[in-house]
Amino acid sequence: MNRTLLIVAPSLLLLGGGLLLMGKKRTKTLLVDVATLKTSRAGLKAIKAHEGLKLKPYDDQAGYCTVGVGHLLHKSRCTGAERTLSSEDEALTLLADDVDTFEHVVRQKVKVPITQPQFDALVSFAFNVGPVGFNSSTLLRKLNEGDHQGAKDWFAPWNKVTINGVLVPSDGLTKRRAAEAEMFGTGIA
Repeated sequence: MNRTLLIVAPSLLLLGGGLLLMGKKRTKTLLVDVATLKTSRAGLKAIKAHEGLKLKPYDDQAGYCTVGVGHLLHKSRCTGAERTLSSEDEALTLLADDVDTFEHVVRQKVKVPITQPQFDALVSFAFNVGPVGFNSSTLLRKLNEGDHQGAKDWFAPWNKVTINGVLVPSDGLTKRRAAEAEMFGTGIA
């Protein structure tokens, strides 16, 4: 494969449609068109760690019936009529389908080049807050304005869950948002 390398400035290189940035630690981070990205193994591992794995349906913090690795069955409490998954493989198949859905959401709404870790963090975030939350977020707006640091800062406010009609901070979501922001930040030069 023949790639063109164009030196734009001492700290910027263009490489095959992506932008290679030289960070303070002299590490290289490749910004690419979001349309070319899929969730990495590290991204999937992070989602699984945040969501956990449960073969039996359960009510999540918001009271939504969920199964497997954060697979939403319906936006109400479990009734007992929901089917228990037969294996971890079945749960991982559901996860793969769900991740495909949220990759599509991220690809459709992100309008600027990003890094693989940023994509992974955004898919995890969208997986958790849903397409409406992701699409309406200040995080997405900041990112599309080219403000990667500003976008990183907007993970933290999404640490609340609605319980009995009231938004309350969640320790689990606070930790998740910190991890997502850290992952996203590895992509900021």
